[in-house]
Amino acid sequence: MADNNKAAETRKQAQQETAKAVEANSGIKAPTATAMQSAQADGGLPGEPVDYRPNSDETTHLAPHLELGAEAFAELVADKERLSDDAANALLRLERAGQNRTPYVDALMKRLGIKSPYEVTSAGPAYTINVTPVARF
Repeated sequence: MADNNKAAETRKQAQQETAKAVEANSGIKAPTATAMQSAQADGGLPGEPVDYRPNSDETTHLAPHLELGAEAFAELVADKERLSDDAANALLRLERAGQNRTPYVDALMKRLGIKSPYEVTSAGPAYTINVTPVARF
């Protein structure tokens, strides 16, 4: 028990010394230990808005929508009552990281009111895949 108290006291002292050094060298006021613990727990600085983006485990249930035909998909995406903006963002990330088909990416960009898919995701190359049939028989 005494070792735990000593270790905690050593950590606290090291944090205080680091804060003093930061303030002395940069003129920036170092955050308190409580603020740092809160930031580590929350993933951001206290008081700043959290930019939450669902991870793949939370978006895979949307993947079957990408199996729709291009026209049916465009209809689904255009209907804001059937598909939320968060779901549209997630579908754009899934499509860009997967098949990256032009009509699907275009429909999602139109719905979201963006000019580039990079406004939502860094996934995918600088081009999309044209899936328009070359000839019809």
